[in-house]
Amino acid sequence: MRLLLHRLLERPRLRLIARDGDVTRLRIEGLVCDAVGARRTASALRRVDGVRSVRVDFASGTAEVTGPPTAEAAYDRAVQRVVAFAFVRRWLAALARPARRRVAA
Repeated sequence: MRLLLHRLLERPRLRLIARDGDVTRLRIEGLVCDAVGARRTASALRRVDGVRSVRVDFASGTAEVTGPPTAEAAYDRAVQRVVAFAFVRRWLAALARPARRRVAA
């Protein structure tokens, strides 16, 4: 099992990268582990109406979804439902923001 604990400081987010016919590529920020997080994310995306297949690449934080084009918000809602420790992660992300601003200044 691979863990990237620094990703706990990222608020889990999903955004559309590209769409080509029935294939949609998504960036998923905040995947912490491949064994649980990536699998739970793939399972959640498979439950979106019309999705035929899903492939999640933990290392790159991307997903490839095959099925009719669906709104980005529907994919995001599905992923947000399975985020582990969502409240704690949002809190850690909020704490990290001021520290990152001080370093940049």
